[in-house]
Amino acid sequence: ARLNRRPHVQAPKRFVTASTTHDVALETPSTSLPEQTPDDAVQPQLQQRRRQRKQRTARPKPKSAASSVTSAVAAKGAERALPRTGKPMPCIKVSAGQNIGSAAAFLKRSVMGEGKAMLVCSGDDALWQAFRALRCARSMLIQDEGTTPVFQPVLNMESKNGLSAGTMTIYTHKIINGQFNVSTCLRVSSLSRVEYIASAIVARIKERGSCVLESFGKVPAVVSLKAIEMARRRMVRERLDVAVCVDPVVVEVDREDIGATMMNRLVLLECGVRDPTNLRVKVEMRMRSL
Repeated sequence: ARLNRRPHVQAPKRFVTASTTHDVALETPSTSLPEQTPDDAVQPQLQQRRRQRKQRTARPKPKSAASSVTSAVAAKGAERALPRTGKPMPCIKVSAGQNIGSAAAFLKRSVMGEGKAMLVCSGDDALWQAFRALRCARSMLIQDEGTTPVFQPVLNMESKNGLSAGTMTIYTHKIINGQFNVSTCLRVSSLSRVEYIASAIVARIKERGSCVLESFGKVPAVVSLKAIEMARRRMVRERLDVAVCVDPVVVEVDREDIGATMMNRLVLLECGVRDPTNLRVKVEMRMRSL
């Protein structure tokens, strides 16, 4: 029993020391701001008013001539960069079977109200109908308003703005009606070549500022319109353009079954580029633009 008895092991003693803490109250001095007086609150306002008064009375520094020219050029460039706004031009598509009365009434109403209109046609038959509508609208405008239509034909070389290539667009405006004093003219027949007529038109416009085309019937009138369009394409490159006026003339015929017929007379007047109302007419023409 003594051999199997464990040896006595004395457990270590635990020493617990109580730590005593002393709370020390730090005495901090009070840092409160001094009270703001009414005079101190008014001072920032007075300073701001003084600065504003100095800015008003300060004289601007004189600008140099170069800086003034630069600013003027910049202002003009800004004005040119602004988009041009305006109402869309009234448009009617003329077909080969178009009713002349309805097309002429639309043209007259649009020109009297908006001052402009647009005819779109494709093919020789539709172009002839558009020309007849212009001729009829001219009589209406002269009777009701004392004006006459002027137009500029344009051939669309490519498809754009919903119009296919090969269509003819006739932009119509109006000017004050007057009498033409025409000395010479060009006679157009059904056998006339468009290129030759266009060359003759360009030569007459450069020499005299005006040109007159006379024709009878459908085919010569269509040839005349095509020649005018080709001549315009050549002249626009040289900063020249023409406005076309319709001036039909009644011609008596000796045959009893006919009696009289209508001669299609087209008067071409020099004008501003793409502006048929800005006429550059000589004295004997007696025409004034609106």
